[in-house]
Amino acid sequence: MQLNIFGNKEQLREKASELIKQRGLVDFVDILTIDKVQKDIIIQKLLTLQTHIFDLDAFGEKNRDIKEGKNNRTIQELWSQIKTDLKKDFRLSETAIRSSLQNINDFMTMELEMRKWKSPTEIDGHTFYAMKICDVQLQRKLIEWELWKHIENSGRDTLDMLWEIIDDIDDLEEDLLSNNSNRLLICLEIAWYESTEKEYMSLAKRLVTEYFSSQDIDIQLWYKIIEAAKEISDKLITIKIFNKRNETSQILYNILSRQGNKE
Repeated sequence: MQLNIFGNKEQLREKASELIKQRGLVDFVDILTIDKVQKDIIIQKLLTLQTHIFDLDAFGEKNRDIKEGKNNRTIQELWSQIKTDLKKDFRLSETAIRSSLQNINDFMTMELEMRKWKSPTEIDGHTFYAMKICDVQLQRKLIEWELWKHIENSGRDTLDMLWEIIDDIDDLEEDLLSNNSNRLLICLEIAWYESTEKEYMSLAKRLVTEYFSSQDIDIQLWYKIIEAAKEISDKLITIKIFNKRNETSQILYNILSRQGNKE
């Protein structure tokens, strides 16, 4: 069953295509010693899988309660589609599928907890964004299995986490109208701008330092990491200007109030 909960299948697929290109997954596939036709087939399989993952995510964003009635059945169908992709396209066993999807399931569980007013600040930023890159990590693991060898991903994971922070900044306005687990958005309401800026700048600096301290540094990757960290700094200044107009606080208050009262 091909599901299209979000509404526009082409938009979802385009979003998946952009992610695969941005995160360097095409470069990983190019390492494979196979012809271009076979490489394109693998890219298409990764694209289909990521589209279905985005489909699952989009449904969760549009539906606050996904564990009851029709919503629960839909979620199970979306999960089944992803599992089918892994079994059919990547030849994974049932055990391997469960293991491969554990991180995505853990992140989804955390998102549901946030809807019960469990503050994302209860989980440190490093852990949160390390969990949030679960879909890209799965994609890289699938390529590793195709290569039959391990690829060092520490720098890629660092860059992915920085890009996730940038995405949260860019999506602030859009996420006001959804059930998205935008940690930055909620931190701005709970802790205000000054402490949020301090936390996120500290997190960006920590990620840069961690990679710089690693034994094997890829110079091109290092420059991308530095550029991403600088972009975070620049964008946080933009948030400060917006927040000083008191618009962020009021809008967030209205949105969060409609989601329920703190327990």
